[in-house]
Amino acid sequence: MQLRLIVLNGAQAGRQCQFDSQWIGQWLLLGRSRESALPLTDAPMVSVRHAVLRVEDDGFYLIDQQSTNGTYVNTQLVQRVKLRHDDLIQLGTGGPQLSVELETPAPINYDTNVDALVPPPPPPPPPPSQSIPPMRYDTNVDALRNASPPKPVSV
Repeated sequence: MQLRLIVLNGAQAGRQCQFDSQWIGQWLLLGRSRESALPLTDAPMVSVRHAVLRVEDDGFYLIDQQSTNGTYVNTQLVQRVKLRHDDLIQLGTGGPQLSVELETPAPINYDTNVDALVPPPPPPPPPPSQSIPPMRYDTNVDALRNASPPKPVSV
């Protein structure tokens, strides 16, 4: 699963950052700091270390870092919240708004007919030619051991 944040307003409008769920236990900083995933240096209502995005086993979480002006998700003041697709994050009252996009991989369809995926067997070989006699398996091996080799024929 991937999370994409898109800045919707202000001088940074259109900027994006992406975060992958395989980074469990990792976090991204949001704020005015240059270390931020999206440095919002032109937004005075945003704290230097405003909030972090953290990846946990069950999804992405937004955690306020004791910011001065608060962190909002869908207009609700939050301290820690699990993010969902189409959530709207606002950093500080009247601050930058970030759109949340969650992309999940297409599910695996286990109902697929496996037989349809297996290629058909190759066609049978053509029938043997009529001019070649079929091999006999009832030959007496003992008789062959006692037989003398054929005599050369002069031409």
